[in-house]
Amino acid sequence: MDDKFILFLKKYNLYNEEIFNYIESRTKRFDYSDISLSFFGCFPILDDNNRLIDIRMCVPYIDSDITRSINIHEYIHLLDLYYKLNTKYIESNMSELLPVFYEFVYLYSIHNKEYLDFYKEHINNKNNYLKIIIEIFDNNGCIDMEDNKYKELIDSVKEVTELNKEQLIQLTNIVNDIINSNNTDINYISFIFDQLLSLVFIDINILKKVYLKLVNYVRSFNKSLAEDYLQFFIEDFELEEDPKIYEKK
Repeated sequence: MDDKFILFLKKYNLYNEEIFNYIESRTKRFDYSDISLSFFGCFPILDDNNRLIDIRMCVPYIDSDITRSINIHEYIHLLDLYYKLNTKYIESNMSELLPVFYEFVYLYSIHNKEYLDFYKEHINNKNNYLKIIIEIFDNNGCIDMEDNKYKELIDSVKEVTELNKEQLIQLTNIVNDIINSNNTDINYISFIFDQLLSLVFIDINILKKVYLKLVNYVRSFNKSLAEDYLQFFIEDFELEEDPKIYEKK
Protein backbone atom coordinates (compact mmCIF):
# COMPACT_ATOMS: atom_id res chain seq x y z
CA MET A 1 0.00 0.00 0.00
CA ASP A 2 1.17 3.53 -0.78
CA ASP A 3 3.08 5.09 2.15
CA LYS A 4 1.84 8.65 1.49
CA PHE A 5 -1.74 7.43 1.42
CA ILE A 6 -1.34 5.67 4.77
CA LEU A 7 0.47 8.67 6.26
CA PHE A 8 -2.36 11.01 5.26
CA LEU A 9 -4.98 8.74 6.84
CA LYS A 10 -3.01 8.41 10.06
CA LYS A 11 -2.40 12.16 10.24
CA TYR A 12 -6.15 12.79 10.33
CA ASN A 13 -7.06 9.76 12.49
CA LEU A 14 -8.72 7.95 9.59
CA TYR A 15 -6.55 4.84 9.48
CA ASN A 16 -8.16 1.62 10.68
CA GLU A 17 -6.29 -1.64 10.15
CA GLU A 18 -9.41 -3.75 10.68
CA ILE A 19 -11.20 -1.89 7.88
CA PHE A 20 -8.16 -2.16 5.63
CA ASN A 21 -8.14 -5.93 6.08
CA TYR A 22 -11.89 -6.10 5.48
CA ILE A 23 -11.87 -4.19 2.21
CA GLU A 24 -8.69 -5.68 0.67
CA SER A 25 -10.47 -8.72 -0.80
CA ARG A 26 -13.41 -6.56 -1.85
CA THR A 27 -11.42 -4.03 -3.89
CA LYS A 28 -10.74 -3.92 -7.62
CA ARG A 29 -7.86 -1.73 -8.81
CA PHE A 30 -7.32 -0.42 -12.30
CA ASP A 31 -4.90 1.80 -14.18
CA TYR A 32 -6.20 5.35 -14.01
CA SER A 33 -5.51 6.03 -17.68
CA ASP A 34 -7.67 3.08 -18.78
CA ILE A 35 -10.83 3.89 -16.80
CA SER A 36 -13.32 6.77 -16.73
CA LEU A 37 -13.32 8.78 -13.48
CA SER A 38 -17.02 7.95 -13.02
CA PHE A 39 -16.16 4.24 -12.84
CA PHE A 40 -14.42 4.54 -9.49
CA GLY A 41 -16.50 4.36 -6.34
CA CYS A 42 -17.50 2.63 -3.13
CA PHE A 43 -20.62 0.52 -3.61
CA PRO A 44 -23.08 -0.79 -0.99
CA ILE A 45 -24.34 -4.38 -1.31
CA LEU A 46 -27.92 -4.70 -0.03
CA ASP A 47 -30.18 -7.63 0.80
CA ASP A 48 -33.86 -7.88 -0.10
CA ASN A 49 -34.77 -5.77 2.95
CA ASN A 50 -32.45 -2.92 1.91
CA ARG A 51 -30.02 -3.84 4.69
CA LEU A 52 -26.33 -3.08 4.05
CA ILE A 53 -24.58 -6.46 4.10
CA ASP A 54 -21.33 -5.85 2.23
CA ILE A 55 -19.21 -3.27 0.39
CA ARG A 56 -17.26 -3.24 -2.88
CA MET A 57 -14.72 -0.64 -3.93
CA CYS A 58 -13.17 0.27 -7.30
CA VAL A 59 -10.12 2.54 -7.19
CA PRO A 60 -7.08 3.29 -9.35
CA TYR A 61 -3.60 2.03 -8.56
CA ILE A 62 -1.81 4.77 -6.63
CA ASP A 63 0.94 6.20 -8.79
CA SER A 64 0.32 9.98 -8.64
CA ASP A 65 -1.24 12.79 -6.62
CA ILE A 66 -4.50 12.39 -8.54
CA THR A 67 -4.84 8.65 -7.99
CA ARG A 68 -3.92 9.09 -4.34
CA SER A 69 -6.64 11.73 -3.90
CA ILE A 70 -9.23 9.42 -5.52
CA ASN A 71 -8.25 6.63 -3.11
CA ILE A 72 -8.62 9.03 -0.18
CA HIS A 73 -12.07 10.04 -1.41
CA GLU A 74 -13.30 6.46 -1.76
CA TYR A 75 -11.75 5.38 1.54
CA ILE A 76 -13.80 8.03 3.36
CA HIS A 77 -16.91 6.59 1.68
CA LEU A 78 -15.79 3.17 2.86
CA LEU A 79 -15.48 4.31 6.47
CA ASP A 80 -19.00 5.71 6.38
CA LEU A 81 -20.46 2.49 4.94
CA TYR A 82 -18.41 0.15 7.13
CA TYR A 83 -19.86 1.57 10.33
CA LYS A 84 -23.37 1.12 8.89
CA LEU A 85 -23.00 -2.57 8.04
CA ASN A 86 -26.02 -4.70 8.98
CA THR A 87 -28.31 -1.68 9.22
CA LYS A 88 -30.96 -0.40 6.83
CA TYR A 89 -29.31 1.53 4.02
CA ILE A 90 -30.50 5.09 3.45
CA GLU A 91 -29.00 6.94 0.51
CA SER A 92 -28.08 10.55 1.21
CA ASN A 93 -27.04 13.39 -1.05
CA MET A 94 -24.76 14.50 1.81
CA SER A 95 -22.60 11.39 1.46
CA GLU A 96 -20.08 13.35 -0.63
CA LEU A 97 -19.41 15.98 2.02
CA LEU A 98 -16.50 14.45 3.95
CA PRO A 99 -14.95 12.53 1.00
CA VAL A 100 -14.73 15.75 -1.00
CA PHE A 101 -13.52 17.68 2.02
CA TYR A 102 -10.65 15.29 2.77
CA GLU A 103 -9.72 15.09 -0.89
CA PHE A 104 -9.46 18.88 -0.91
CA VAL A 105 -7.32 18.78 2.22
CA TYR A 106 -4.88 16.48 0.45
CA LEU A 107 -4.81 18.40 -2.83
CA TYR A 108 -4.37 21.76 -1.12
CA SER A 109 -1.66 20.40 1.18
CA ILE A 110 0.44 19.23 -1.78
CA HIS A 111 -0.31 22.39 -3.83
CA ASN A 112 -1.65 20.48 -6.82
CA LYS A 113 -3.34 23.44 -8.50
CA GLU A 114 -3.90 21.69 -11.84
CA TYR A 115 -6.13 18.96 -10.44
CA LEU A 116 -7.73 21.36 -7.97
CA ASP A 117 -8.90 23.56 -10.83
CA PHE A 118 -10.27 20.53 -12.68
CA TYR A 119 -11.99 19.29 -9.53
CA LYS A 120 -13.55 22.67 -8.77
CA GLU A 121 -15.00 22.86 -12.27
CA HIS A 122 -16.39 19.34 -11.88
CA ILE A 123 -17.96 20.15 -8.49
CA ASN A 124 -19.50 23.40 -9.70
CA ASN A 125 -22.05 21.34 -11.61
CA LYS A 126 -23.09 19.45 -8.50
CA ASN A 127 -24.63 20.02 -5.07
CA ASN A 128 -24.73 23.44 -3.47
CA TYR A 129 -22.90 22.35 -0.31
CA LEU A 130 -19.94 21.14 -2.38
CA LYS A 131 -19.56 24.66 -3.76
CA ILE A 132 -19.50 25.92 -0.18
CA ILE A 133 -16.57 23.62 0.52
CA ILE A 134 -14.68 25.29 -2.31
CA GLU A 135 -15.45 28.70 -0.80
CA ILE A 136 -14.32 27.54 2.64
CA PHE A 137 -10.96 26.45 1.31
CA ASP A 138 -10.41 29.46 -0.93
CA ASN A 139 -11.47 31.98 1.71
CA ASN A 140 -9.17 30.43 4.31
CA GLY A 141 -6.09 30.55 2.11
CA CYS A 142 -5.82 26.78 2.38
CA ILE A 143 -3.14 26.47 -0.25
CA ASP A 144 -0.60 27.61 2.35
CA MET A 145 -2.29 26.27 5.46
CA GLU A 146 -0.43 24.33 8.17
CA ASP A 147 -1.57 20.80 9.04
CA ASN A 148 -3.18 21.76 12.36
CA LYS A 149 -5.30 24.36 10.56
CA TYR A 150 -6.66 21.69 8.23
CA LYS A 151 -7.75 19.72 11.28
CA GLU A 152 -9.48 22.78 12.70
CA LEU A 153 -11.26 23.30 9.39
CA ILE A 154 -12.43 19.68 9.31
CA ASP A 155 -13.77 19.99 12.87
CA SER A 156 -15.58 23.19 11.93
CA VAL A 157 -17.37 21.54 8.99
CA LYS A 158 -18.39 18.61 11.19
CA GLU A 159 -19.74 21.03 13.81
CA VAL A 160 -21.77 22.94 11.22
CA THR A 161 -23.19 19.68 9.88
CA GLU A 162 -24.32 18.63 13.37
CA LEU A 163 -25.70 22.10 14.05
CA ASN A 164 -27.76 21.96 10.84
CA LYS A 165 -29.23 18.64 11.97
CA GLU A 166 -30.27 20.15 15.30
CA GLN A 167 -31.72 23.20 13.55
CA LEU A 168 -33.77 21.01 11.23
CA ILE A 169 -35.34 19.23 14.18
CA GLN A 170 -36.31 22.57 15.72
CA LEU A 171 -37.64 23.95 12.43
CA THR A 172 -39.63 20.79 11.75
CA ASN A 173 -41.43 21.29 15.07
CA ILE A 174 -42.05 24.93 14.21
CA VAL A 175 -43.51 24.02 10.79
CA ASN A 176 -45.85 21.54 12.47
CA ASP A 177 -46.90 24.19 15.00
CA ILE A 178 -47.61 26.69 12.20
CA ILE A 179 -49.84 24.21 10.42
CA ASN A 180 -51.62 22.89 13.52
CA SER A 181 -52.38 26.40 14.78
CA ASN A 182 -53.42 27.70 11.33
CA ASN A 183 -50.84 30.46 11.61
CA THR A 184 -51.01 32.82 8.59
CA ASP A 185 -48.41 35.39 9.67
CA ILE A 186 -46.61 35.94 6.36
CA ASN A 187 -43.57 37.63 7.92
CA TYR A 188 -43.03 34.82 10.42
CA ILE A 189 -43.57 32.09 7.83
CA SER A 190 -41.17 33.80 5.40
CA PHE A 191 -38.57 33.85 8.16
CA ILE A 192 -39.00 30.09 8.68
CA PHE A 193 -38.69 29.47 4.94
CA ASP A 194 -35.43 31.45 4.97
CA GLN A 195 -34.14 29.45 7.91
CA LEU A 196 -34.86 26.19 6.09
CA LEU A 197 -33.08 27.45 2.98
CA SER A 198 -29.99 28.15 5.05
CA LEU A 199 -29.54 24.47 5.97
CA VAL A 200 -27.10 23.62 3.19
CA PHE A 201 -25.49 20.73 5.09
CA ILE A 202 -28.69 18.69 5.35
CA ASP A 203 -29.71 15.80 3.14
CA ILE A 204 -31.93 17.40 0.49
CA ASN A 205 -34.41 14.49 0.61
CA ILE A 206 -35.03 15.09 4.31
CA LEU A 207 -35.13 18.87 4.02
CA LYS A 208 -37.48 18.67 1.03
CA LYS A 209 -40.19 16.89 3.00
CA VAL A 210 -40.35 19.62 5.64
CA TYR A 211 -40.00 22.48 3.18
CA LEU A 212 -42.70 21.25 0.79
CA LYS A 213 -45.01 20.53 3.70
CA LEU A 214 -44.85 24.23 4.54
CA VAL A 215 -45.20 25.22 0.87
CA ASN A 216 -48.37 23.15 0.52
CA TYR A 217 -49.83 24.68 3.67
CA VAL A 218 -49.06 28.26 2.60
CA ARG A 219 -50.58 27.65 -0.83
CA SER A 220 -54.00 27.31 0.85
CA PHE A 221 -54.06 31.02 1.78
CA ASN A 222 -51.25 32.74 -0.16
CA LYS A 223 -50.45 31.01 -3.44
CA SER A 224 -48.05 33.72 -4.59
CA LEU A 225 -45.84 33.39 -1.50
CA ALA A 226 -45.87 29.60 -1.78
CA GLU A 227 -44.83 29.67 -5.43
CA ASP A 228 -42.07 32.21 -4.74
CA TYR A 229 -40.52 30.07 -2.03
CA LEU A 230 -40.94 26.93 -4.09
CA GLN A 231 -38.90 28.60 -6.82
CA PHE A 232 -36.28 29.77 -4.29
CA PHE A 233 -35.91 26.15 -3.18
CA ILE A 234 -35.44 24.90 -6.75
CA GLU A 235 -32.87 27.60 -7.52
CA ASP A 236 -30.93 27.48 -4.24
CA PHE A 237 -30.46 23.72 -4.32
CA GLU A 238 -30.23 23.52 -8.12
CA LEU A 239 -32.66 20.63 -8.30
CA GLU A 240 -32.74 18.62 -11.48
CA GLU A 241 -36.32 17.58 -10.83
CA ASP A 242 -39.12 19.96 -10.00
CA PRO A 243 -40.26 19.35 -6.40
CA LYS A 244 -43.84 20.11 -7.51
CA ILE A 245 -44.14 16.43 -8.32
CA TYR A 246 -44.20 15.83 -4.57
CA GLU A 247 -47.15 18.11 -3.98
CA LYS A 248 -50.41 16.76 -2.74
CA LYS A 249 -53.06 16.97 -5.43
